Amino acid sequence: MPDLDHLDRAFEALTRDLAHSPRPGAGAVLATARKRRRTRVGAVAFAALAVVGGGLTVPALMVADDGGRGGWTESGPREVSSVDAKGPLPEWTGIDLEGALDGWRSPTKRAPTTSPNLLCLHDRLNGVTARISGGGGSPWGLSYGVSAYDDPAGGEANVELVLDQLRACSSPDVRIETLPNGVHVATYDTGGPEPDNAIWIAANGDRAGMVAVERTDRPLPAGVRDDVADALFEILHLPWGEPPTS
Repeated sequence: MPDLDHLDRAFEALTRDLAHSPRPGAGAVLATARKRRRTRVGAVAFAALAVVGGGLTVPALMVADDGGRGGWTESGPREVSSVDAKGPLPEWTGIDLEGALDGWRSPTKRAPTTSPNLLCLHDRLNGVTARISGGGGSPWGLSYGVSAYDDPAGGEANVELVLDQLRACSSPDVRIETLPNGVHVATYDTGGPEPDNAIWIAANGDRAGMVAVERTDRPLPAGVRDDVADALFEILHLPWGEPPTS
């Protein structure tokens, strides 16, 4: 009988690579593989056959680890992607993200980061084919970023990958709710005098965004939850910039 733990790890590794694949169709393969996860052997076999037989390229097969871009770097010449052809990701300086937080932040100043420091969250939307626009953080626990993917369904696939990892967290226990506008909000308690944390995550086609606030000293207010979700939704629905001219 197959070792189920090994199959689970194989499934997670393969679907993580599929989520980062630059080829169109990877998102659909990923969604189908997830539906078949209940039969682990079938899910892993389906995803593997799709990669080999369907011509999909995954990062593990096309890159080498040199410590760059989160451990991955391309080993061959880079082609112009469909994301590049669309022009720059839109600027969102007119959307007041920090204002939406209404002072909900960590009371302790720390070194800023551009993604949440949650150990069970291995993927932060920054796949090999992603470009980040407007990402950053503050010393008061705020981090944010927007990614774009070549696959038209790449945003949804990467959000699903992150949600799966959040659901699998055992310490801390993560609670996830989906708001009417489609933005997912994850909250969790890390203990101590600053226990409250929240992550907002959403996608729009080939784009995905994440906002996180960590180590606050009070629970997430309902108004802040909704206002940040609305801001992230608005950011992800801004039109693309002008495509480059040849």
